[in-house]
Amino acid sequence: MRARRERVGVVLGVGLVGLMMVLTVTSPTAAQNRSPAGGAETRIAPSLTLTGAPATARTWAEMAQAEATRPAPPARLKPFRPTMALAAYGAAKADAAAGPRVGTPAPAAEGTAPQAPPTLKGLNCNGVNQSSAGMLFPPDTHGAVGHTQYVQIVNSHLRVYTKAPVSGTPCPTLLSATSLAALFGYFTETLFDPRVIYDHVWRRWVVTADALPQSDGHQFHFIAISQTPDALGPYFVYPVDVTQFLASFGADFWDFPQLGMDRDAIIVTANLFSGQNFVGAAMFAVTKPILYNGLGFEVSMFGTFGGFGTVAPPIVVDRTCDAKTLLVIAPINGTTLKLYTLHGSCPGFAPTLTGPVDVDVTDYSLPPNAPQPGGTGQVIDTSDNRFVNASTQVGDNLYQVHTINLAGRAASRFYRINTATNTLAESGTFSATGTSHDFNASIAADTVGDVYVTWSSTDPANGVDPQVRVSGKQAADVGIPSGVAVFTSPAPLTENCADNPCAGIQRWGDYSAITINPQRLLDPSKPSLAFGVNERVNNSGEWSSRIFRVGIP
Repeated sequence: MRARRERVGVVLGVGLVGLMMVLTVTSPTAAQNRSPAGGAETRIAPSLTLTGAPATARTWAEMAQAEATRPAPPARLKPFRPTMALAAYGAAKADAAAGPRVGTPAPAAEGTAPQAPPTLKGLNCNGVNQSSAGMLFPPDTHGAVGHTQYVQIVNSHLRVYTKAPVSGTPCPTLLSATSLAALFGYFTETLFDPRVIYDHVWRRWVVTADALPQSDGHQFHFIAISQTPDALGPYFVYPVDVTQFLASFGADFWDFPQLGMDRDAIIVTANLFSGQNFVGAAMFAVTKPILYNGLGFEVSMFGTFGGFGTVAPPIVVDRTCDAKTLLVIAPINGTTLKLYTLHGSCPGFAPTLTGPVDVDVTDYSLPPNAPQPGGTGQVIDTSDNRFVNASTQVGDNLYQVHTINLAGRAASRFYRINTATNTLAESGTFSATGTSHDFNASIAADTVGDVYVTWSSTDPANGVDPQVRVSGKQAADVGIPSGVAVFTSPAPLTENCADNPCAGIQRWGDYSAITINPQRLLDPSKPSLAFGVNERVNNSGEWSSRIFRVGIP
């Protein structure tokens, strides 16, 4: 018998281990000035100063001890918060579902045949599932590849694997696993929306997650930094108290945090809500020498980005701190993307933020939800138009992908933005077939322009239950082809309802992840490889995940 579902607000335990960070209000400066370079962008004044106490150290032995004593959590739902009013979101989804359902040719026909389409490269195996991860749904699958390990993270669990599969199998070796509560040493409220990245230059793992607001109104965002290249080594842990920042904007909930970096700083963004109402977004950046040594700091906190929508930070793979770092927003429904520039993230410099600059794109609108085969009547929530994961910034190129409405079905659209001219250099949609519904996409690119994408797909017309898919292209290719199925679920998802009682909408993961092999980033002559993770269905009431490796050619 399935455990009783409860809203994600259930209390897991007591206590906050470690020193907290506090936010202090700064004296306001002119909110609108010309950018330092004298360009057309508007300088955005910081809203607050984030003051961080030195981190506390945490070892895997301490995590294991905490795991042995913490109570087992019940099944529970982490609701989705769109960047528009809930009623308007529901109405827009209904309008999208009522639109045309004319089949569209598979996007491979939009451009020339790819020089060498990506193929799976020996690793294709199940990751953690809902039962093992602690019964929170959806999973919010995320992961990153390092020099010798692969780290997967979901709500609310982290696993460390070998990078290579066991000889003769498609599966890596599971080295260790822990709950996020044990990792951060925090048991007061549920942790969710986790992210992990690997810094291939400094060789450090960076892990973040959000906690629900406590009964006293405080809310924490957690950052953990590995002290060595080994994901099984000790970590520095920072609990960030975002309560005062939220209050300064009339908000009470820090949601959907994203994690990015340039060569010299770690970048965090988040959405701000007052109840269910979207207020805007926030961003702060902390230099790596500070975080990677567990030191205290003071940095600027920026908000609210005009209320346009979710801010996606970049993973910058080849730029130094004297170059600009680009953040981007895809508003709900529109013909432009909003581009912001972070200047001076170098150690010892006071960073500045400018923007937005509009980048013109083909018009897009909210995607309809994805139906499933078998006459279930249960559709998968495909979210809004936000960029769900970090961009990749390479030279003067910024790569991103999101979900749009294409002829009455959800489809994925990618962009390559020229950051020297702030114009669109390349764009296109991709999907599994001309009748499929494609969503939850992530993108990554290497230094020579090879691009990889992973996404989720259903195709009721062809009897296809939710799939994990992957595709990509080389720099000279035009368009991203329909790709290959990494895994096809054996059943539709029907028991992870977004509403109680169930109103026919299933909660799917809010993001996926694909990351470039770090050896390729350091040496372009190395094989072109990427590692990905995405959601699959175990059975009608349990999500699982799939870890895979893909390469070109």
